Amino acid sequence: MTTVSALISGLDTQFFTEPEENLYDFAGRLLDQQMFGAIVRDKDGDVVGVVTEHDMVREAFLKNAHLYDITVGQAMTENAVMCQASTDLAAALALMGKHRIRHLVVKDGEAILGFVSIKDILQKVHADQQLEILVLRDIAGMHSAA
Repeated sequence: MTTVSALISGLDTQFFTEPEENLYDFAGRLLDQQMFGAIVRDKDGDVVGVVTEHDMVREAFLKNAHLYDITVGQAMTENAVMCQASTDLAAALALMGKHRIRHLVVKDGEAILGFVSIKDILQKVHADQQLEILVLRDIAGMHSAA
């Protein structure tokens, strides 16, 4: 059983911002880091939300405003849904479906490890299934040759 920790290990998935940052500056940092979003923390370091490219586009469109004039706090999704690194991928997908979200903040106990997207999870599930198919074909080939 593959867990969410397999998606976090070795990756620099910790990308944070604060609610006061404007979306223009934040977008520049996203592009520099080749990230799709960030975990939003307040001045005390507590997680207050998640902001993604989708959130930015939605907020700019709805406000008909320039990214300079919108803060991360205005665009973010509050009350970020979190899971533990030990959560298996199927449970993580179920959690995303239940909350109708595409990103999860990943924790190890109380420590924030980063966040993952539904795309990350589906790519890993697909790769695992492809490996399983190859192994089963090899096993079937050994039995038919005998």
